[in-house]
Amino acid sequence: MKILTLDIGGTFIRSAICNETGILTNKTKFNTPQSPDKVMEFCLKIFEKYNDIDSYGISVAGAVLEKGYVWLPNAFGSDPYPLKAKLEEKTGKVIDILDDRASGLIGETWKGAAVNSKNSAYFIIGTGVGLGIQVEGQVITGTHGAAGSIGWIPIGEENEYSNMVGTLESNISGYYMSKNYEKICKKSVKGASEIFDDYIKGGECSRKFLSTISKLLGKSLATVINFLDPEIIIMAGSVGQRWDIFKSKAEETMKNYLNPMIKKIEIVPSVLGEDAQLLGIGKYSLDQMNRR
Repeated sequence: MKILTLDIGGTFIRSAICNETGILTNKTKFNTPQSPDKVMEFCLKIFEKYNDIDSYGISVAGAVLEKGYVWLPNAFGSDPYPLKAKLEEKTGKVIDILDDRASGLIGETWKGAAVNSKNSAYFIIGTGVGLGIQVEGQVITGTHGAAGSIGWIPIGEENEYSNMVGTLESNISGYYMSKNYEKICKKSVKGASEIFDDYIKGGECSRKFLSTISKLLGKSLATVINFLDPEIIIMAGSVGQRWDIFKSKAEETMKNYLNPMIKKIEIVPSVLGEDAQLLGIGKYSLDQMNRR
């Protein structure tokens, strides 16, 4: 079986061919066009490259709504877009579609850090912030396709990037972290990776800044654990996978807020990285194809 998989993020689009054993080939990566019509055209160009495809799957960094409408705030703006219907109309193919929280979690439970788990969470911190949720073996997407939209919770410091509300995403996502860092540390950076590099070199402001972020992450993790009581939490995304930097201070803070009945929780960085969504939507599409 060959499943053509795409992962549409706020910054990049990734594609690959996934087979029934979870092997990815023909992997590519491109900058995400900043309009929905251009993204659709880009998807069609990728589809046209390949023959003998058995199924098509797309993961999106946002929410999948009724009738295959997608909401990608970091790429498409505020309006839902009928990506599934438009692609199916153009190609005559059935397109399976999931949000990246669910697809990433499915990938990790299939071939990654959460194999054999029944209750797990997939905490993405990258361009945006989201949480994939698995309860008793079922991935939860919610009534409106927005389950796990943890970036919206009002847990962070108020700042100009979240209309003075103080959301989690406006404090810990890669983009907003960089903006906040530049304001606090008076130093320009191209992205969160430069903050991490300066931290490793011993930069004093970077250390204080990331200590604050770690404490906020610890409170967020305590919230997730108290609510879901998972076996494992997988940290993913360009920021989340730097768990080694946040771990000590985050866990120290987290323990102050945990239900005392919760004695053990495994928190690990993703082992699949950028492949998690491609594998997850591949597995989902394979399962859907077997049901059709």
